[in-house]
Amino acid sequence: MGVQQTISNLSGLLKQDPKKALVLTVLVAVLLALWGKMMLTGKSTPQAASAMLPAPIVPVSIPTSNNKQKSVDDQTLLREWVAEPLPQTVTRNIFEVKLDYYPMDAAHSLRDSRTIDDPTFWEKLAKSIDAQAEEQHKRENLIQNLRQQAGQLQVTSTLMGPRPKAMINGAMVGEGEVVAQFRVLRIEARLVVVEREGIKLVIPMK
Repeated sequence: MGVQQTISNLSGLLKQDPKKALVLTVLVAVLLALWGKMMLTGKSTPQAASAMLPAPIVPVSIPTSNNKQKSVDDQTLLREWVAEPLPQTVTRNIFEVKLDYYPMDAAHSLRDSRTIDDPTFWEKLAKSIDAQAEEQHKRENLIQNLRQQAGQLQVTSTLMGPRPKAMINGAMVGEGEVVAQFRVLRIEARLVVVEREGIKLVIPMK
């Protein structure tokens, strides 16, 4: 009864829309063919669906202390591994550094030992520090003396131009000339910069 009704429905659709009816007929034919194949083989599920099922857990055999074989699964193995006691003794100190693994340069070690053990090194160091302090003291004294001597220079007037001039101690001098053992470096509007023994001094106009 159902088949006759389906055929009558298909006939009605074929008259209304031949293209859709043709596609529907093909689909129904394929569905019937698959259903007939399943009925003939006697399988209720396709082989592809059975292939996607997860594989069962296979028991593993491990040797025990009594050389007997026992079958356990993965969870049992994990529990036994967690239950094993920790070793009571530590065989290696993780904080120990073995210097043999890091060899030192022979020249570097010799220099360091010579520096520590050689008394002349400390004597030379002390002499060097004393010499630097004495040199600094001499330079401070020289600067003080030169300032006193430069204080005796009297700058009364300056003449600006392409070649500036300055009246110092009653003498008109220009840049590069020497007055009272001081070399004139620069002449500005109201001051003169002089130099002696590498030390520069500023002489303001009075």
